[in-house]
Amino acid sequence: NNNDYYVENNNHDTMISDSTGSDSVRRNFDNQDEAFYHKEDIQQQQHEQNTIKETKKKKEDNAIADGGCAGWLVVLGGVLVQFITIGIGVMQAYYEQHVFSNDGSNIRFQLGFVSSCLFASLNGLGAVFQILRSILGTRIVLVIGTLFLSTGLITAGFSTQIWHLYITQGICFGTGACFMYMTLTIIVPQYFCRKRNLAFGIIAAGTGIGGAVIPFIMTTINKTLGSGWTYRILGFVSIIFNVIICLVVKGPRYQQQTKIERCTKKLNDIFDFQVLKNPNFVLWCLAATVQLAVYASPFFIIPTYATFYGLSDSHGSSLVTVGNIMNFFGRIICGLLADKFGPINMNIFFSSISALSCFLIWTFADNYGMMMTFMVIFGFVGGIYFTLMPTITVTILGVEKLPTGISIVLLCNVISILFTNMVSAIDSNSTSPQPFMTYKMFTGVGFSFVVIIMIWIKFRINKKIDVKV
Repeated sequence: NNNDYYVENNNHDTMISDSTGSDSVRRNFDNQDEAFYHKEDIQQQQHEQNTIKETKKKKEDNAIADGGCAGWLVVLGGVLVQFITIGIGVMQAYYEQHVFSNDGSNIRFQLGFVSSCLFASLNGLGAVFQILRSILGTRIVLVIGTLFLSTGLITAGFSTQIWHLYITQGICFGTGACFMYMTLTIIVPQYFCRKRNLAFGIIAAGTGIGGAVIPFIMTTINKTLGSGWTYRILGFVSIIFNVIICLVVKGPRYQQQTKIERCTKKLNDIFDFQVLKNPNFVLWCLAATVQLAVYASPFFIIPTYATFYGLSDSHGSSLVTVGNIMNFFGRIICGLLADKFGPINMNIFFSSISALSCFLIWTFADNYGMMMTFMVIFGFVGGIYFTLMPTITVTILGVEKLPTGISIVLLCNVISILFTNMVSAIDSNSTSPQPFMTYKMFTGVGFSFVVIIMIWIKFRINKKIDVKV
């Protein structure tokens, strides 16, 4: 019995011991599982934190500083390109009166074709620029643009035939100006964020400076040194500034690739054709084409309009000069306001004032005072397209798709010259008792059309009225 009791107790103790041991082992396994999963959670959290840090660092690496020495040098280069491009048009009158005055009655038409070649090259070669930039890189394209621009100006000084100007001033200079302008347009957003519209406003103001100042400078040089040296001096000045730009400007970091990667790109990699499937962008291309066409009409016709009402040529010239000066201030102030309220909102606001100035002032302007009032107001608000075009494109497409977007918008700009020629032909055949009414209605209705399209785009992006867009 004692033995049985011993065995029974021993078995009981063994069972207790086994039970206790298995519980201990089970707890150990449970603890190990908890530690394993806890370690996995910690690793996952660390991975997420590292990912956030890497994303933040990447954003910081690609961060856009508001200005800096390099950024403002880019802006200065853009002003120079605009300044010189506007100044080139001054030479047409000089060549017509002094150089090719004995070459026939259609000399004005032949010289006008130089400006057409320049306009077509400046706006129509955006696709060529995009291909070269994607294959060769930003800096090499800048160098090519500098060579074309400066060579075109310098060789234009040696032109003895009109067709020489087609090649030098029209195609060569126009190609260089396109490459420089396109590069600066897609580079500026890299340097500016909060002041992006202001930067583009200052660049666009270069045309106002050129239209108001450079005619007097070039006229003085033409009288003292001749037309040849006028071109050459402009060419040498452009070399100095453009070389500085080539040394300072760099392409966006996300586009810096190896030579093999650049050379093996396909057309779909260079052009993002998906932008054409964006309804907002298609609407913006339509609005941009109309806006550029209607902006040019008053500046083109106002000198003739003034002389029709008995004013002198100097009065007509002063109206254009005042319009260009107001353009200078209007584009910069528009840039400041667009940084605060949004470029699309500002385009709606300024285009509305442009339309009202045509309907309410220009329609009844039959004396110098009313004409001057119109040019002060229209000059201030009418030229904001050149300030807002790049930033509206960025707002709709984003920075990475900006090169393709700008190329397409500039290509659409070529169409705008057809509108101006069409209006000119309609007005010349018009039997309206009020002269130039075709131009007045075309400009006013055109800006009204732009306002409607921009409001449509605004509410497609965000339906709230008070949102910065």
